[in-house]
Amino acid sequence: MNITLSKNTDSSKKSKQQKRFDKLWREVKNKQIENAKLTSELADLHRIYQERILPVEQLAAKPCSQLAHRLIEFFSRKSLSQWQRDELSQWIVECIEQIQPLNPESSHEVIVSYQQALADFLDIDIEELEEEMSGPSEPFDDVFEHFEKTFNDAMNSRAPNSEFQSDLFETVDNEAISDTFEDYFASDAPPQKPKDKTIFSDKWLRTLFRRTANVLHPDKETNADRQKEKEVLMSQLLTARNDKNIFGLLTLYMEHVDNDDLLVTDETMGSLCKQLKEQKEQLKEQRYQILNENPMYAALYEKLYSRSNKKQEQNIELHLLCAEESQYELTELVTSLRNLKILKVHLSDRYEEQRLACFNDSPFEFHGY
Repeated sequence: MNITLSKNTDSSKKSKQQKRFDKLWREVKNKQIENAKLTSELADLHRIYQERILPVEQLAAKPCSQLAHRLIEFFSRKSLSQWQRDELSQWIVECIEQIQPLNPESSHEVIVSYQQALADFLDIDIEELEEEMSGPSEPFDDVFEHFEKTFNDAMNSRAPNSEFQSDLFETVDNEAISDTFEDYFASDAPPQKPKDKTIFSDKWLRTLFRRTANVLHPDKETNADRQKEKEVLMSQLLTARNDKNIFGLLTLYMEHVDNDDLLVTDETMGSLCKQLKEQKEQLKEQRYQILNENPMYAALYEKLYSRSNKKQEQNIELHLLCAEESQYELTELVTSLRNLKILKVHLSDRYEEQRLACFNDSPFEFHGY
């Protein structure tokens, strides 16, 4: 039930070390609860997405596909300048990326059409184009990477009157980095890891295990359902002991052993606090992994998730509204692209947006005082 200092059994007069242990224990347990709750909530949100949002988003795949095919029709026009063709390429690729998760079959049709337009423009066979862009990556990945690089490079040189410098952001002192690595590898001796002295005695660990096992042993349970629960808990206890998982042993003891105070020395209490602090950091990392190991979960967390059910529902409704508006706007855009003149206006607008975005992201932004 409690881990207390052997020299201070009066709970009303807890030592600083004891208070620190209690605080860390509460923080660790709270983070465990938060991580479990986050995992469950993201799973529920993903289910909501599949049932309510995805069907609406899939409706936008059709006008997006129509837009991509319309853009491809303009690709071979000779009056397009290089920067305009690059912008058009980027636009087509963006359409493909939007269609892919919503309608893979339609996305494939657009890719095939785009490949043919590229081959025709370069005056080569489609087989030659595929051979040139073939590699160990997934089909068409190289196409996307190629045009992403083309786009980034073009931001420095493609537009008329562009004064971007290719080395604008190349301010890293490569010599200094090289020297640092040379110094690091110059030593023959490998870097020394600080020694972590374990002060948990075998006797103390055996006591911790024995007292917990005495409570969790399934043979001492008469209730059949409870006996099955204890079989699981006892298995967890044995695993924690075999793995020398101090935190696992502590958790089972603290949660299941009643009316029993395990007395420890100052030194052991300090080591327990260190274990809890490390576990707290691991739980922080676990939260990061929960949010990033699944790209869909990361996107849902960023765009829709909220601890408040009311706020999350508002986010979902707003997202659905935006998806419907996007479908309408795409349809209108396809209808409006009647000729090359109108297309060039859109390409100029896209270019200006990209250029402004580059300036907004500049590390040399001036802040007046």
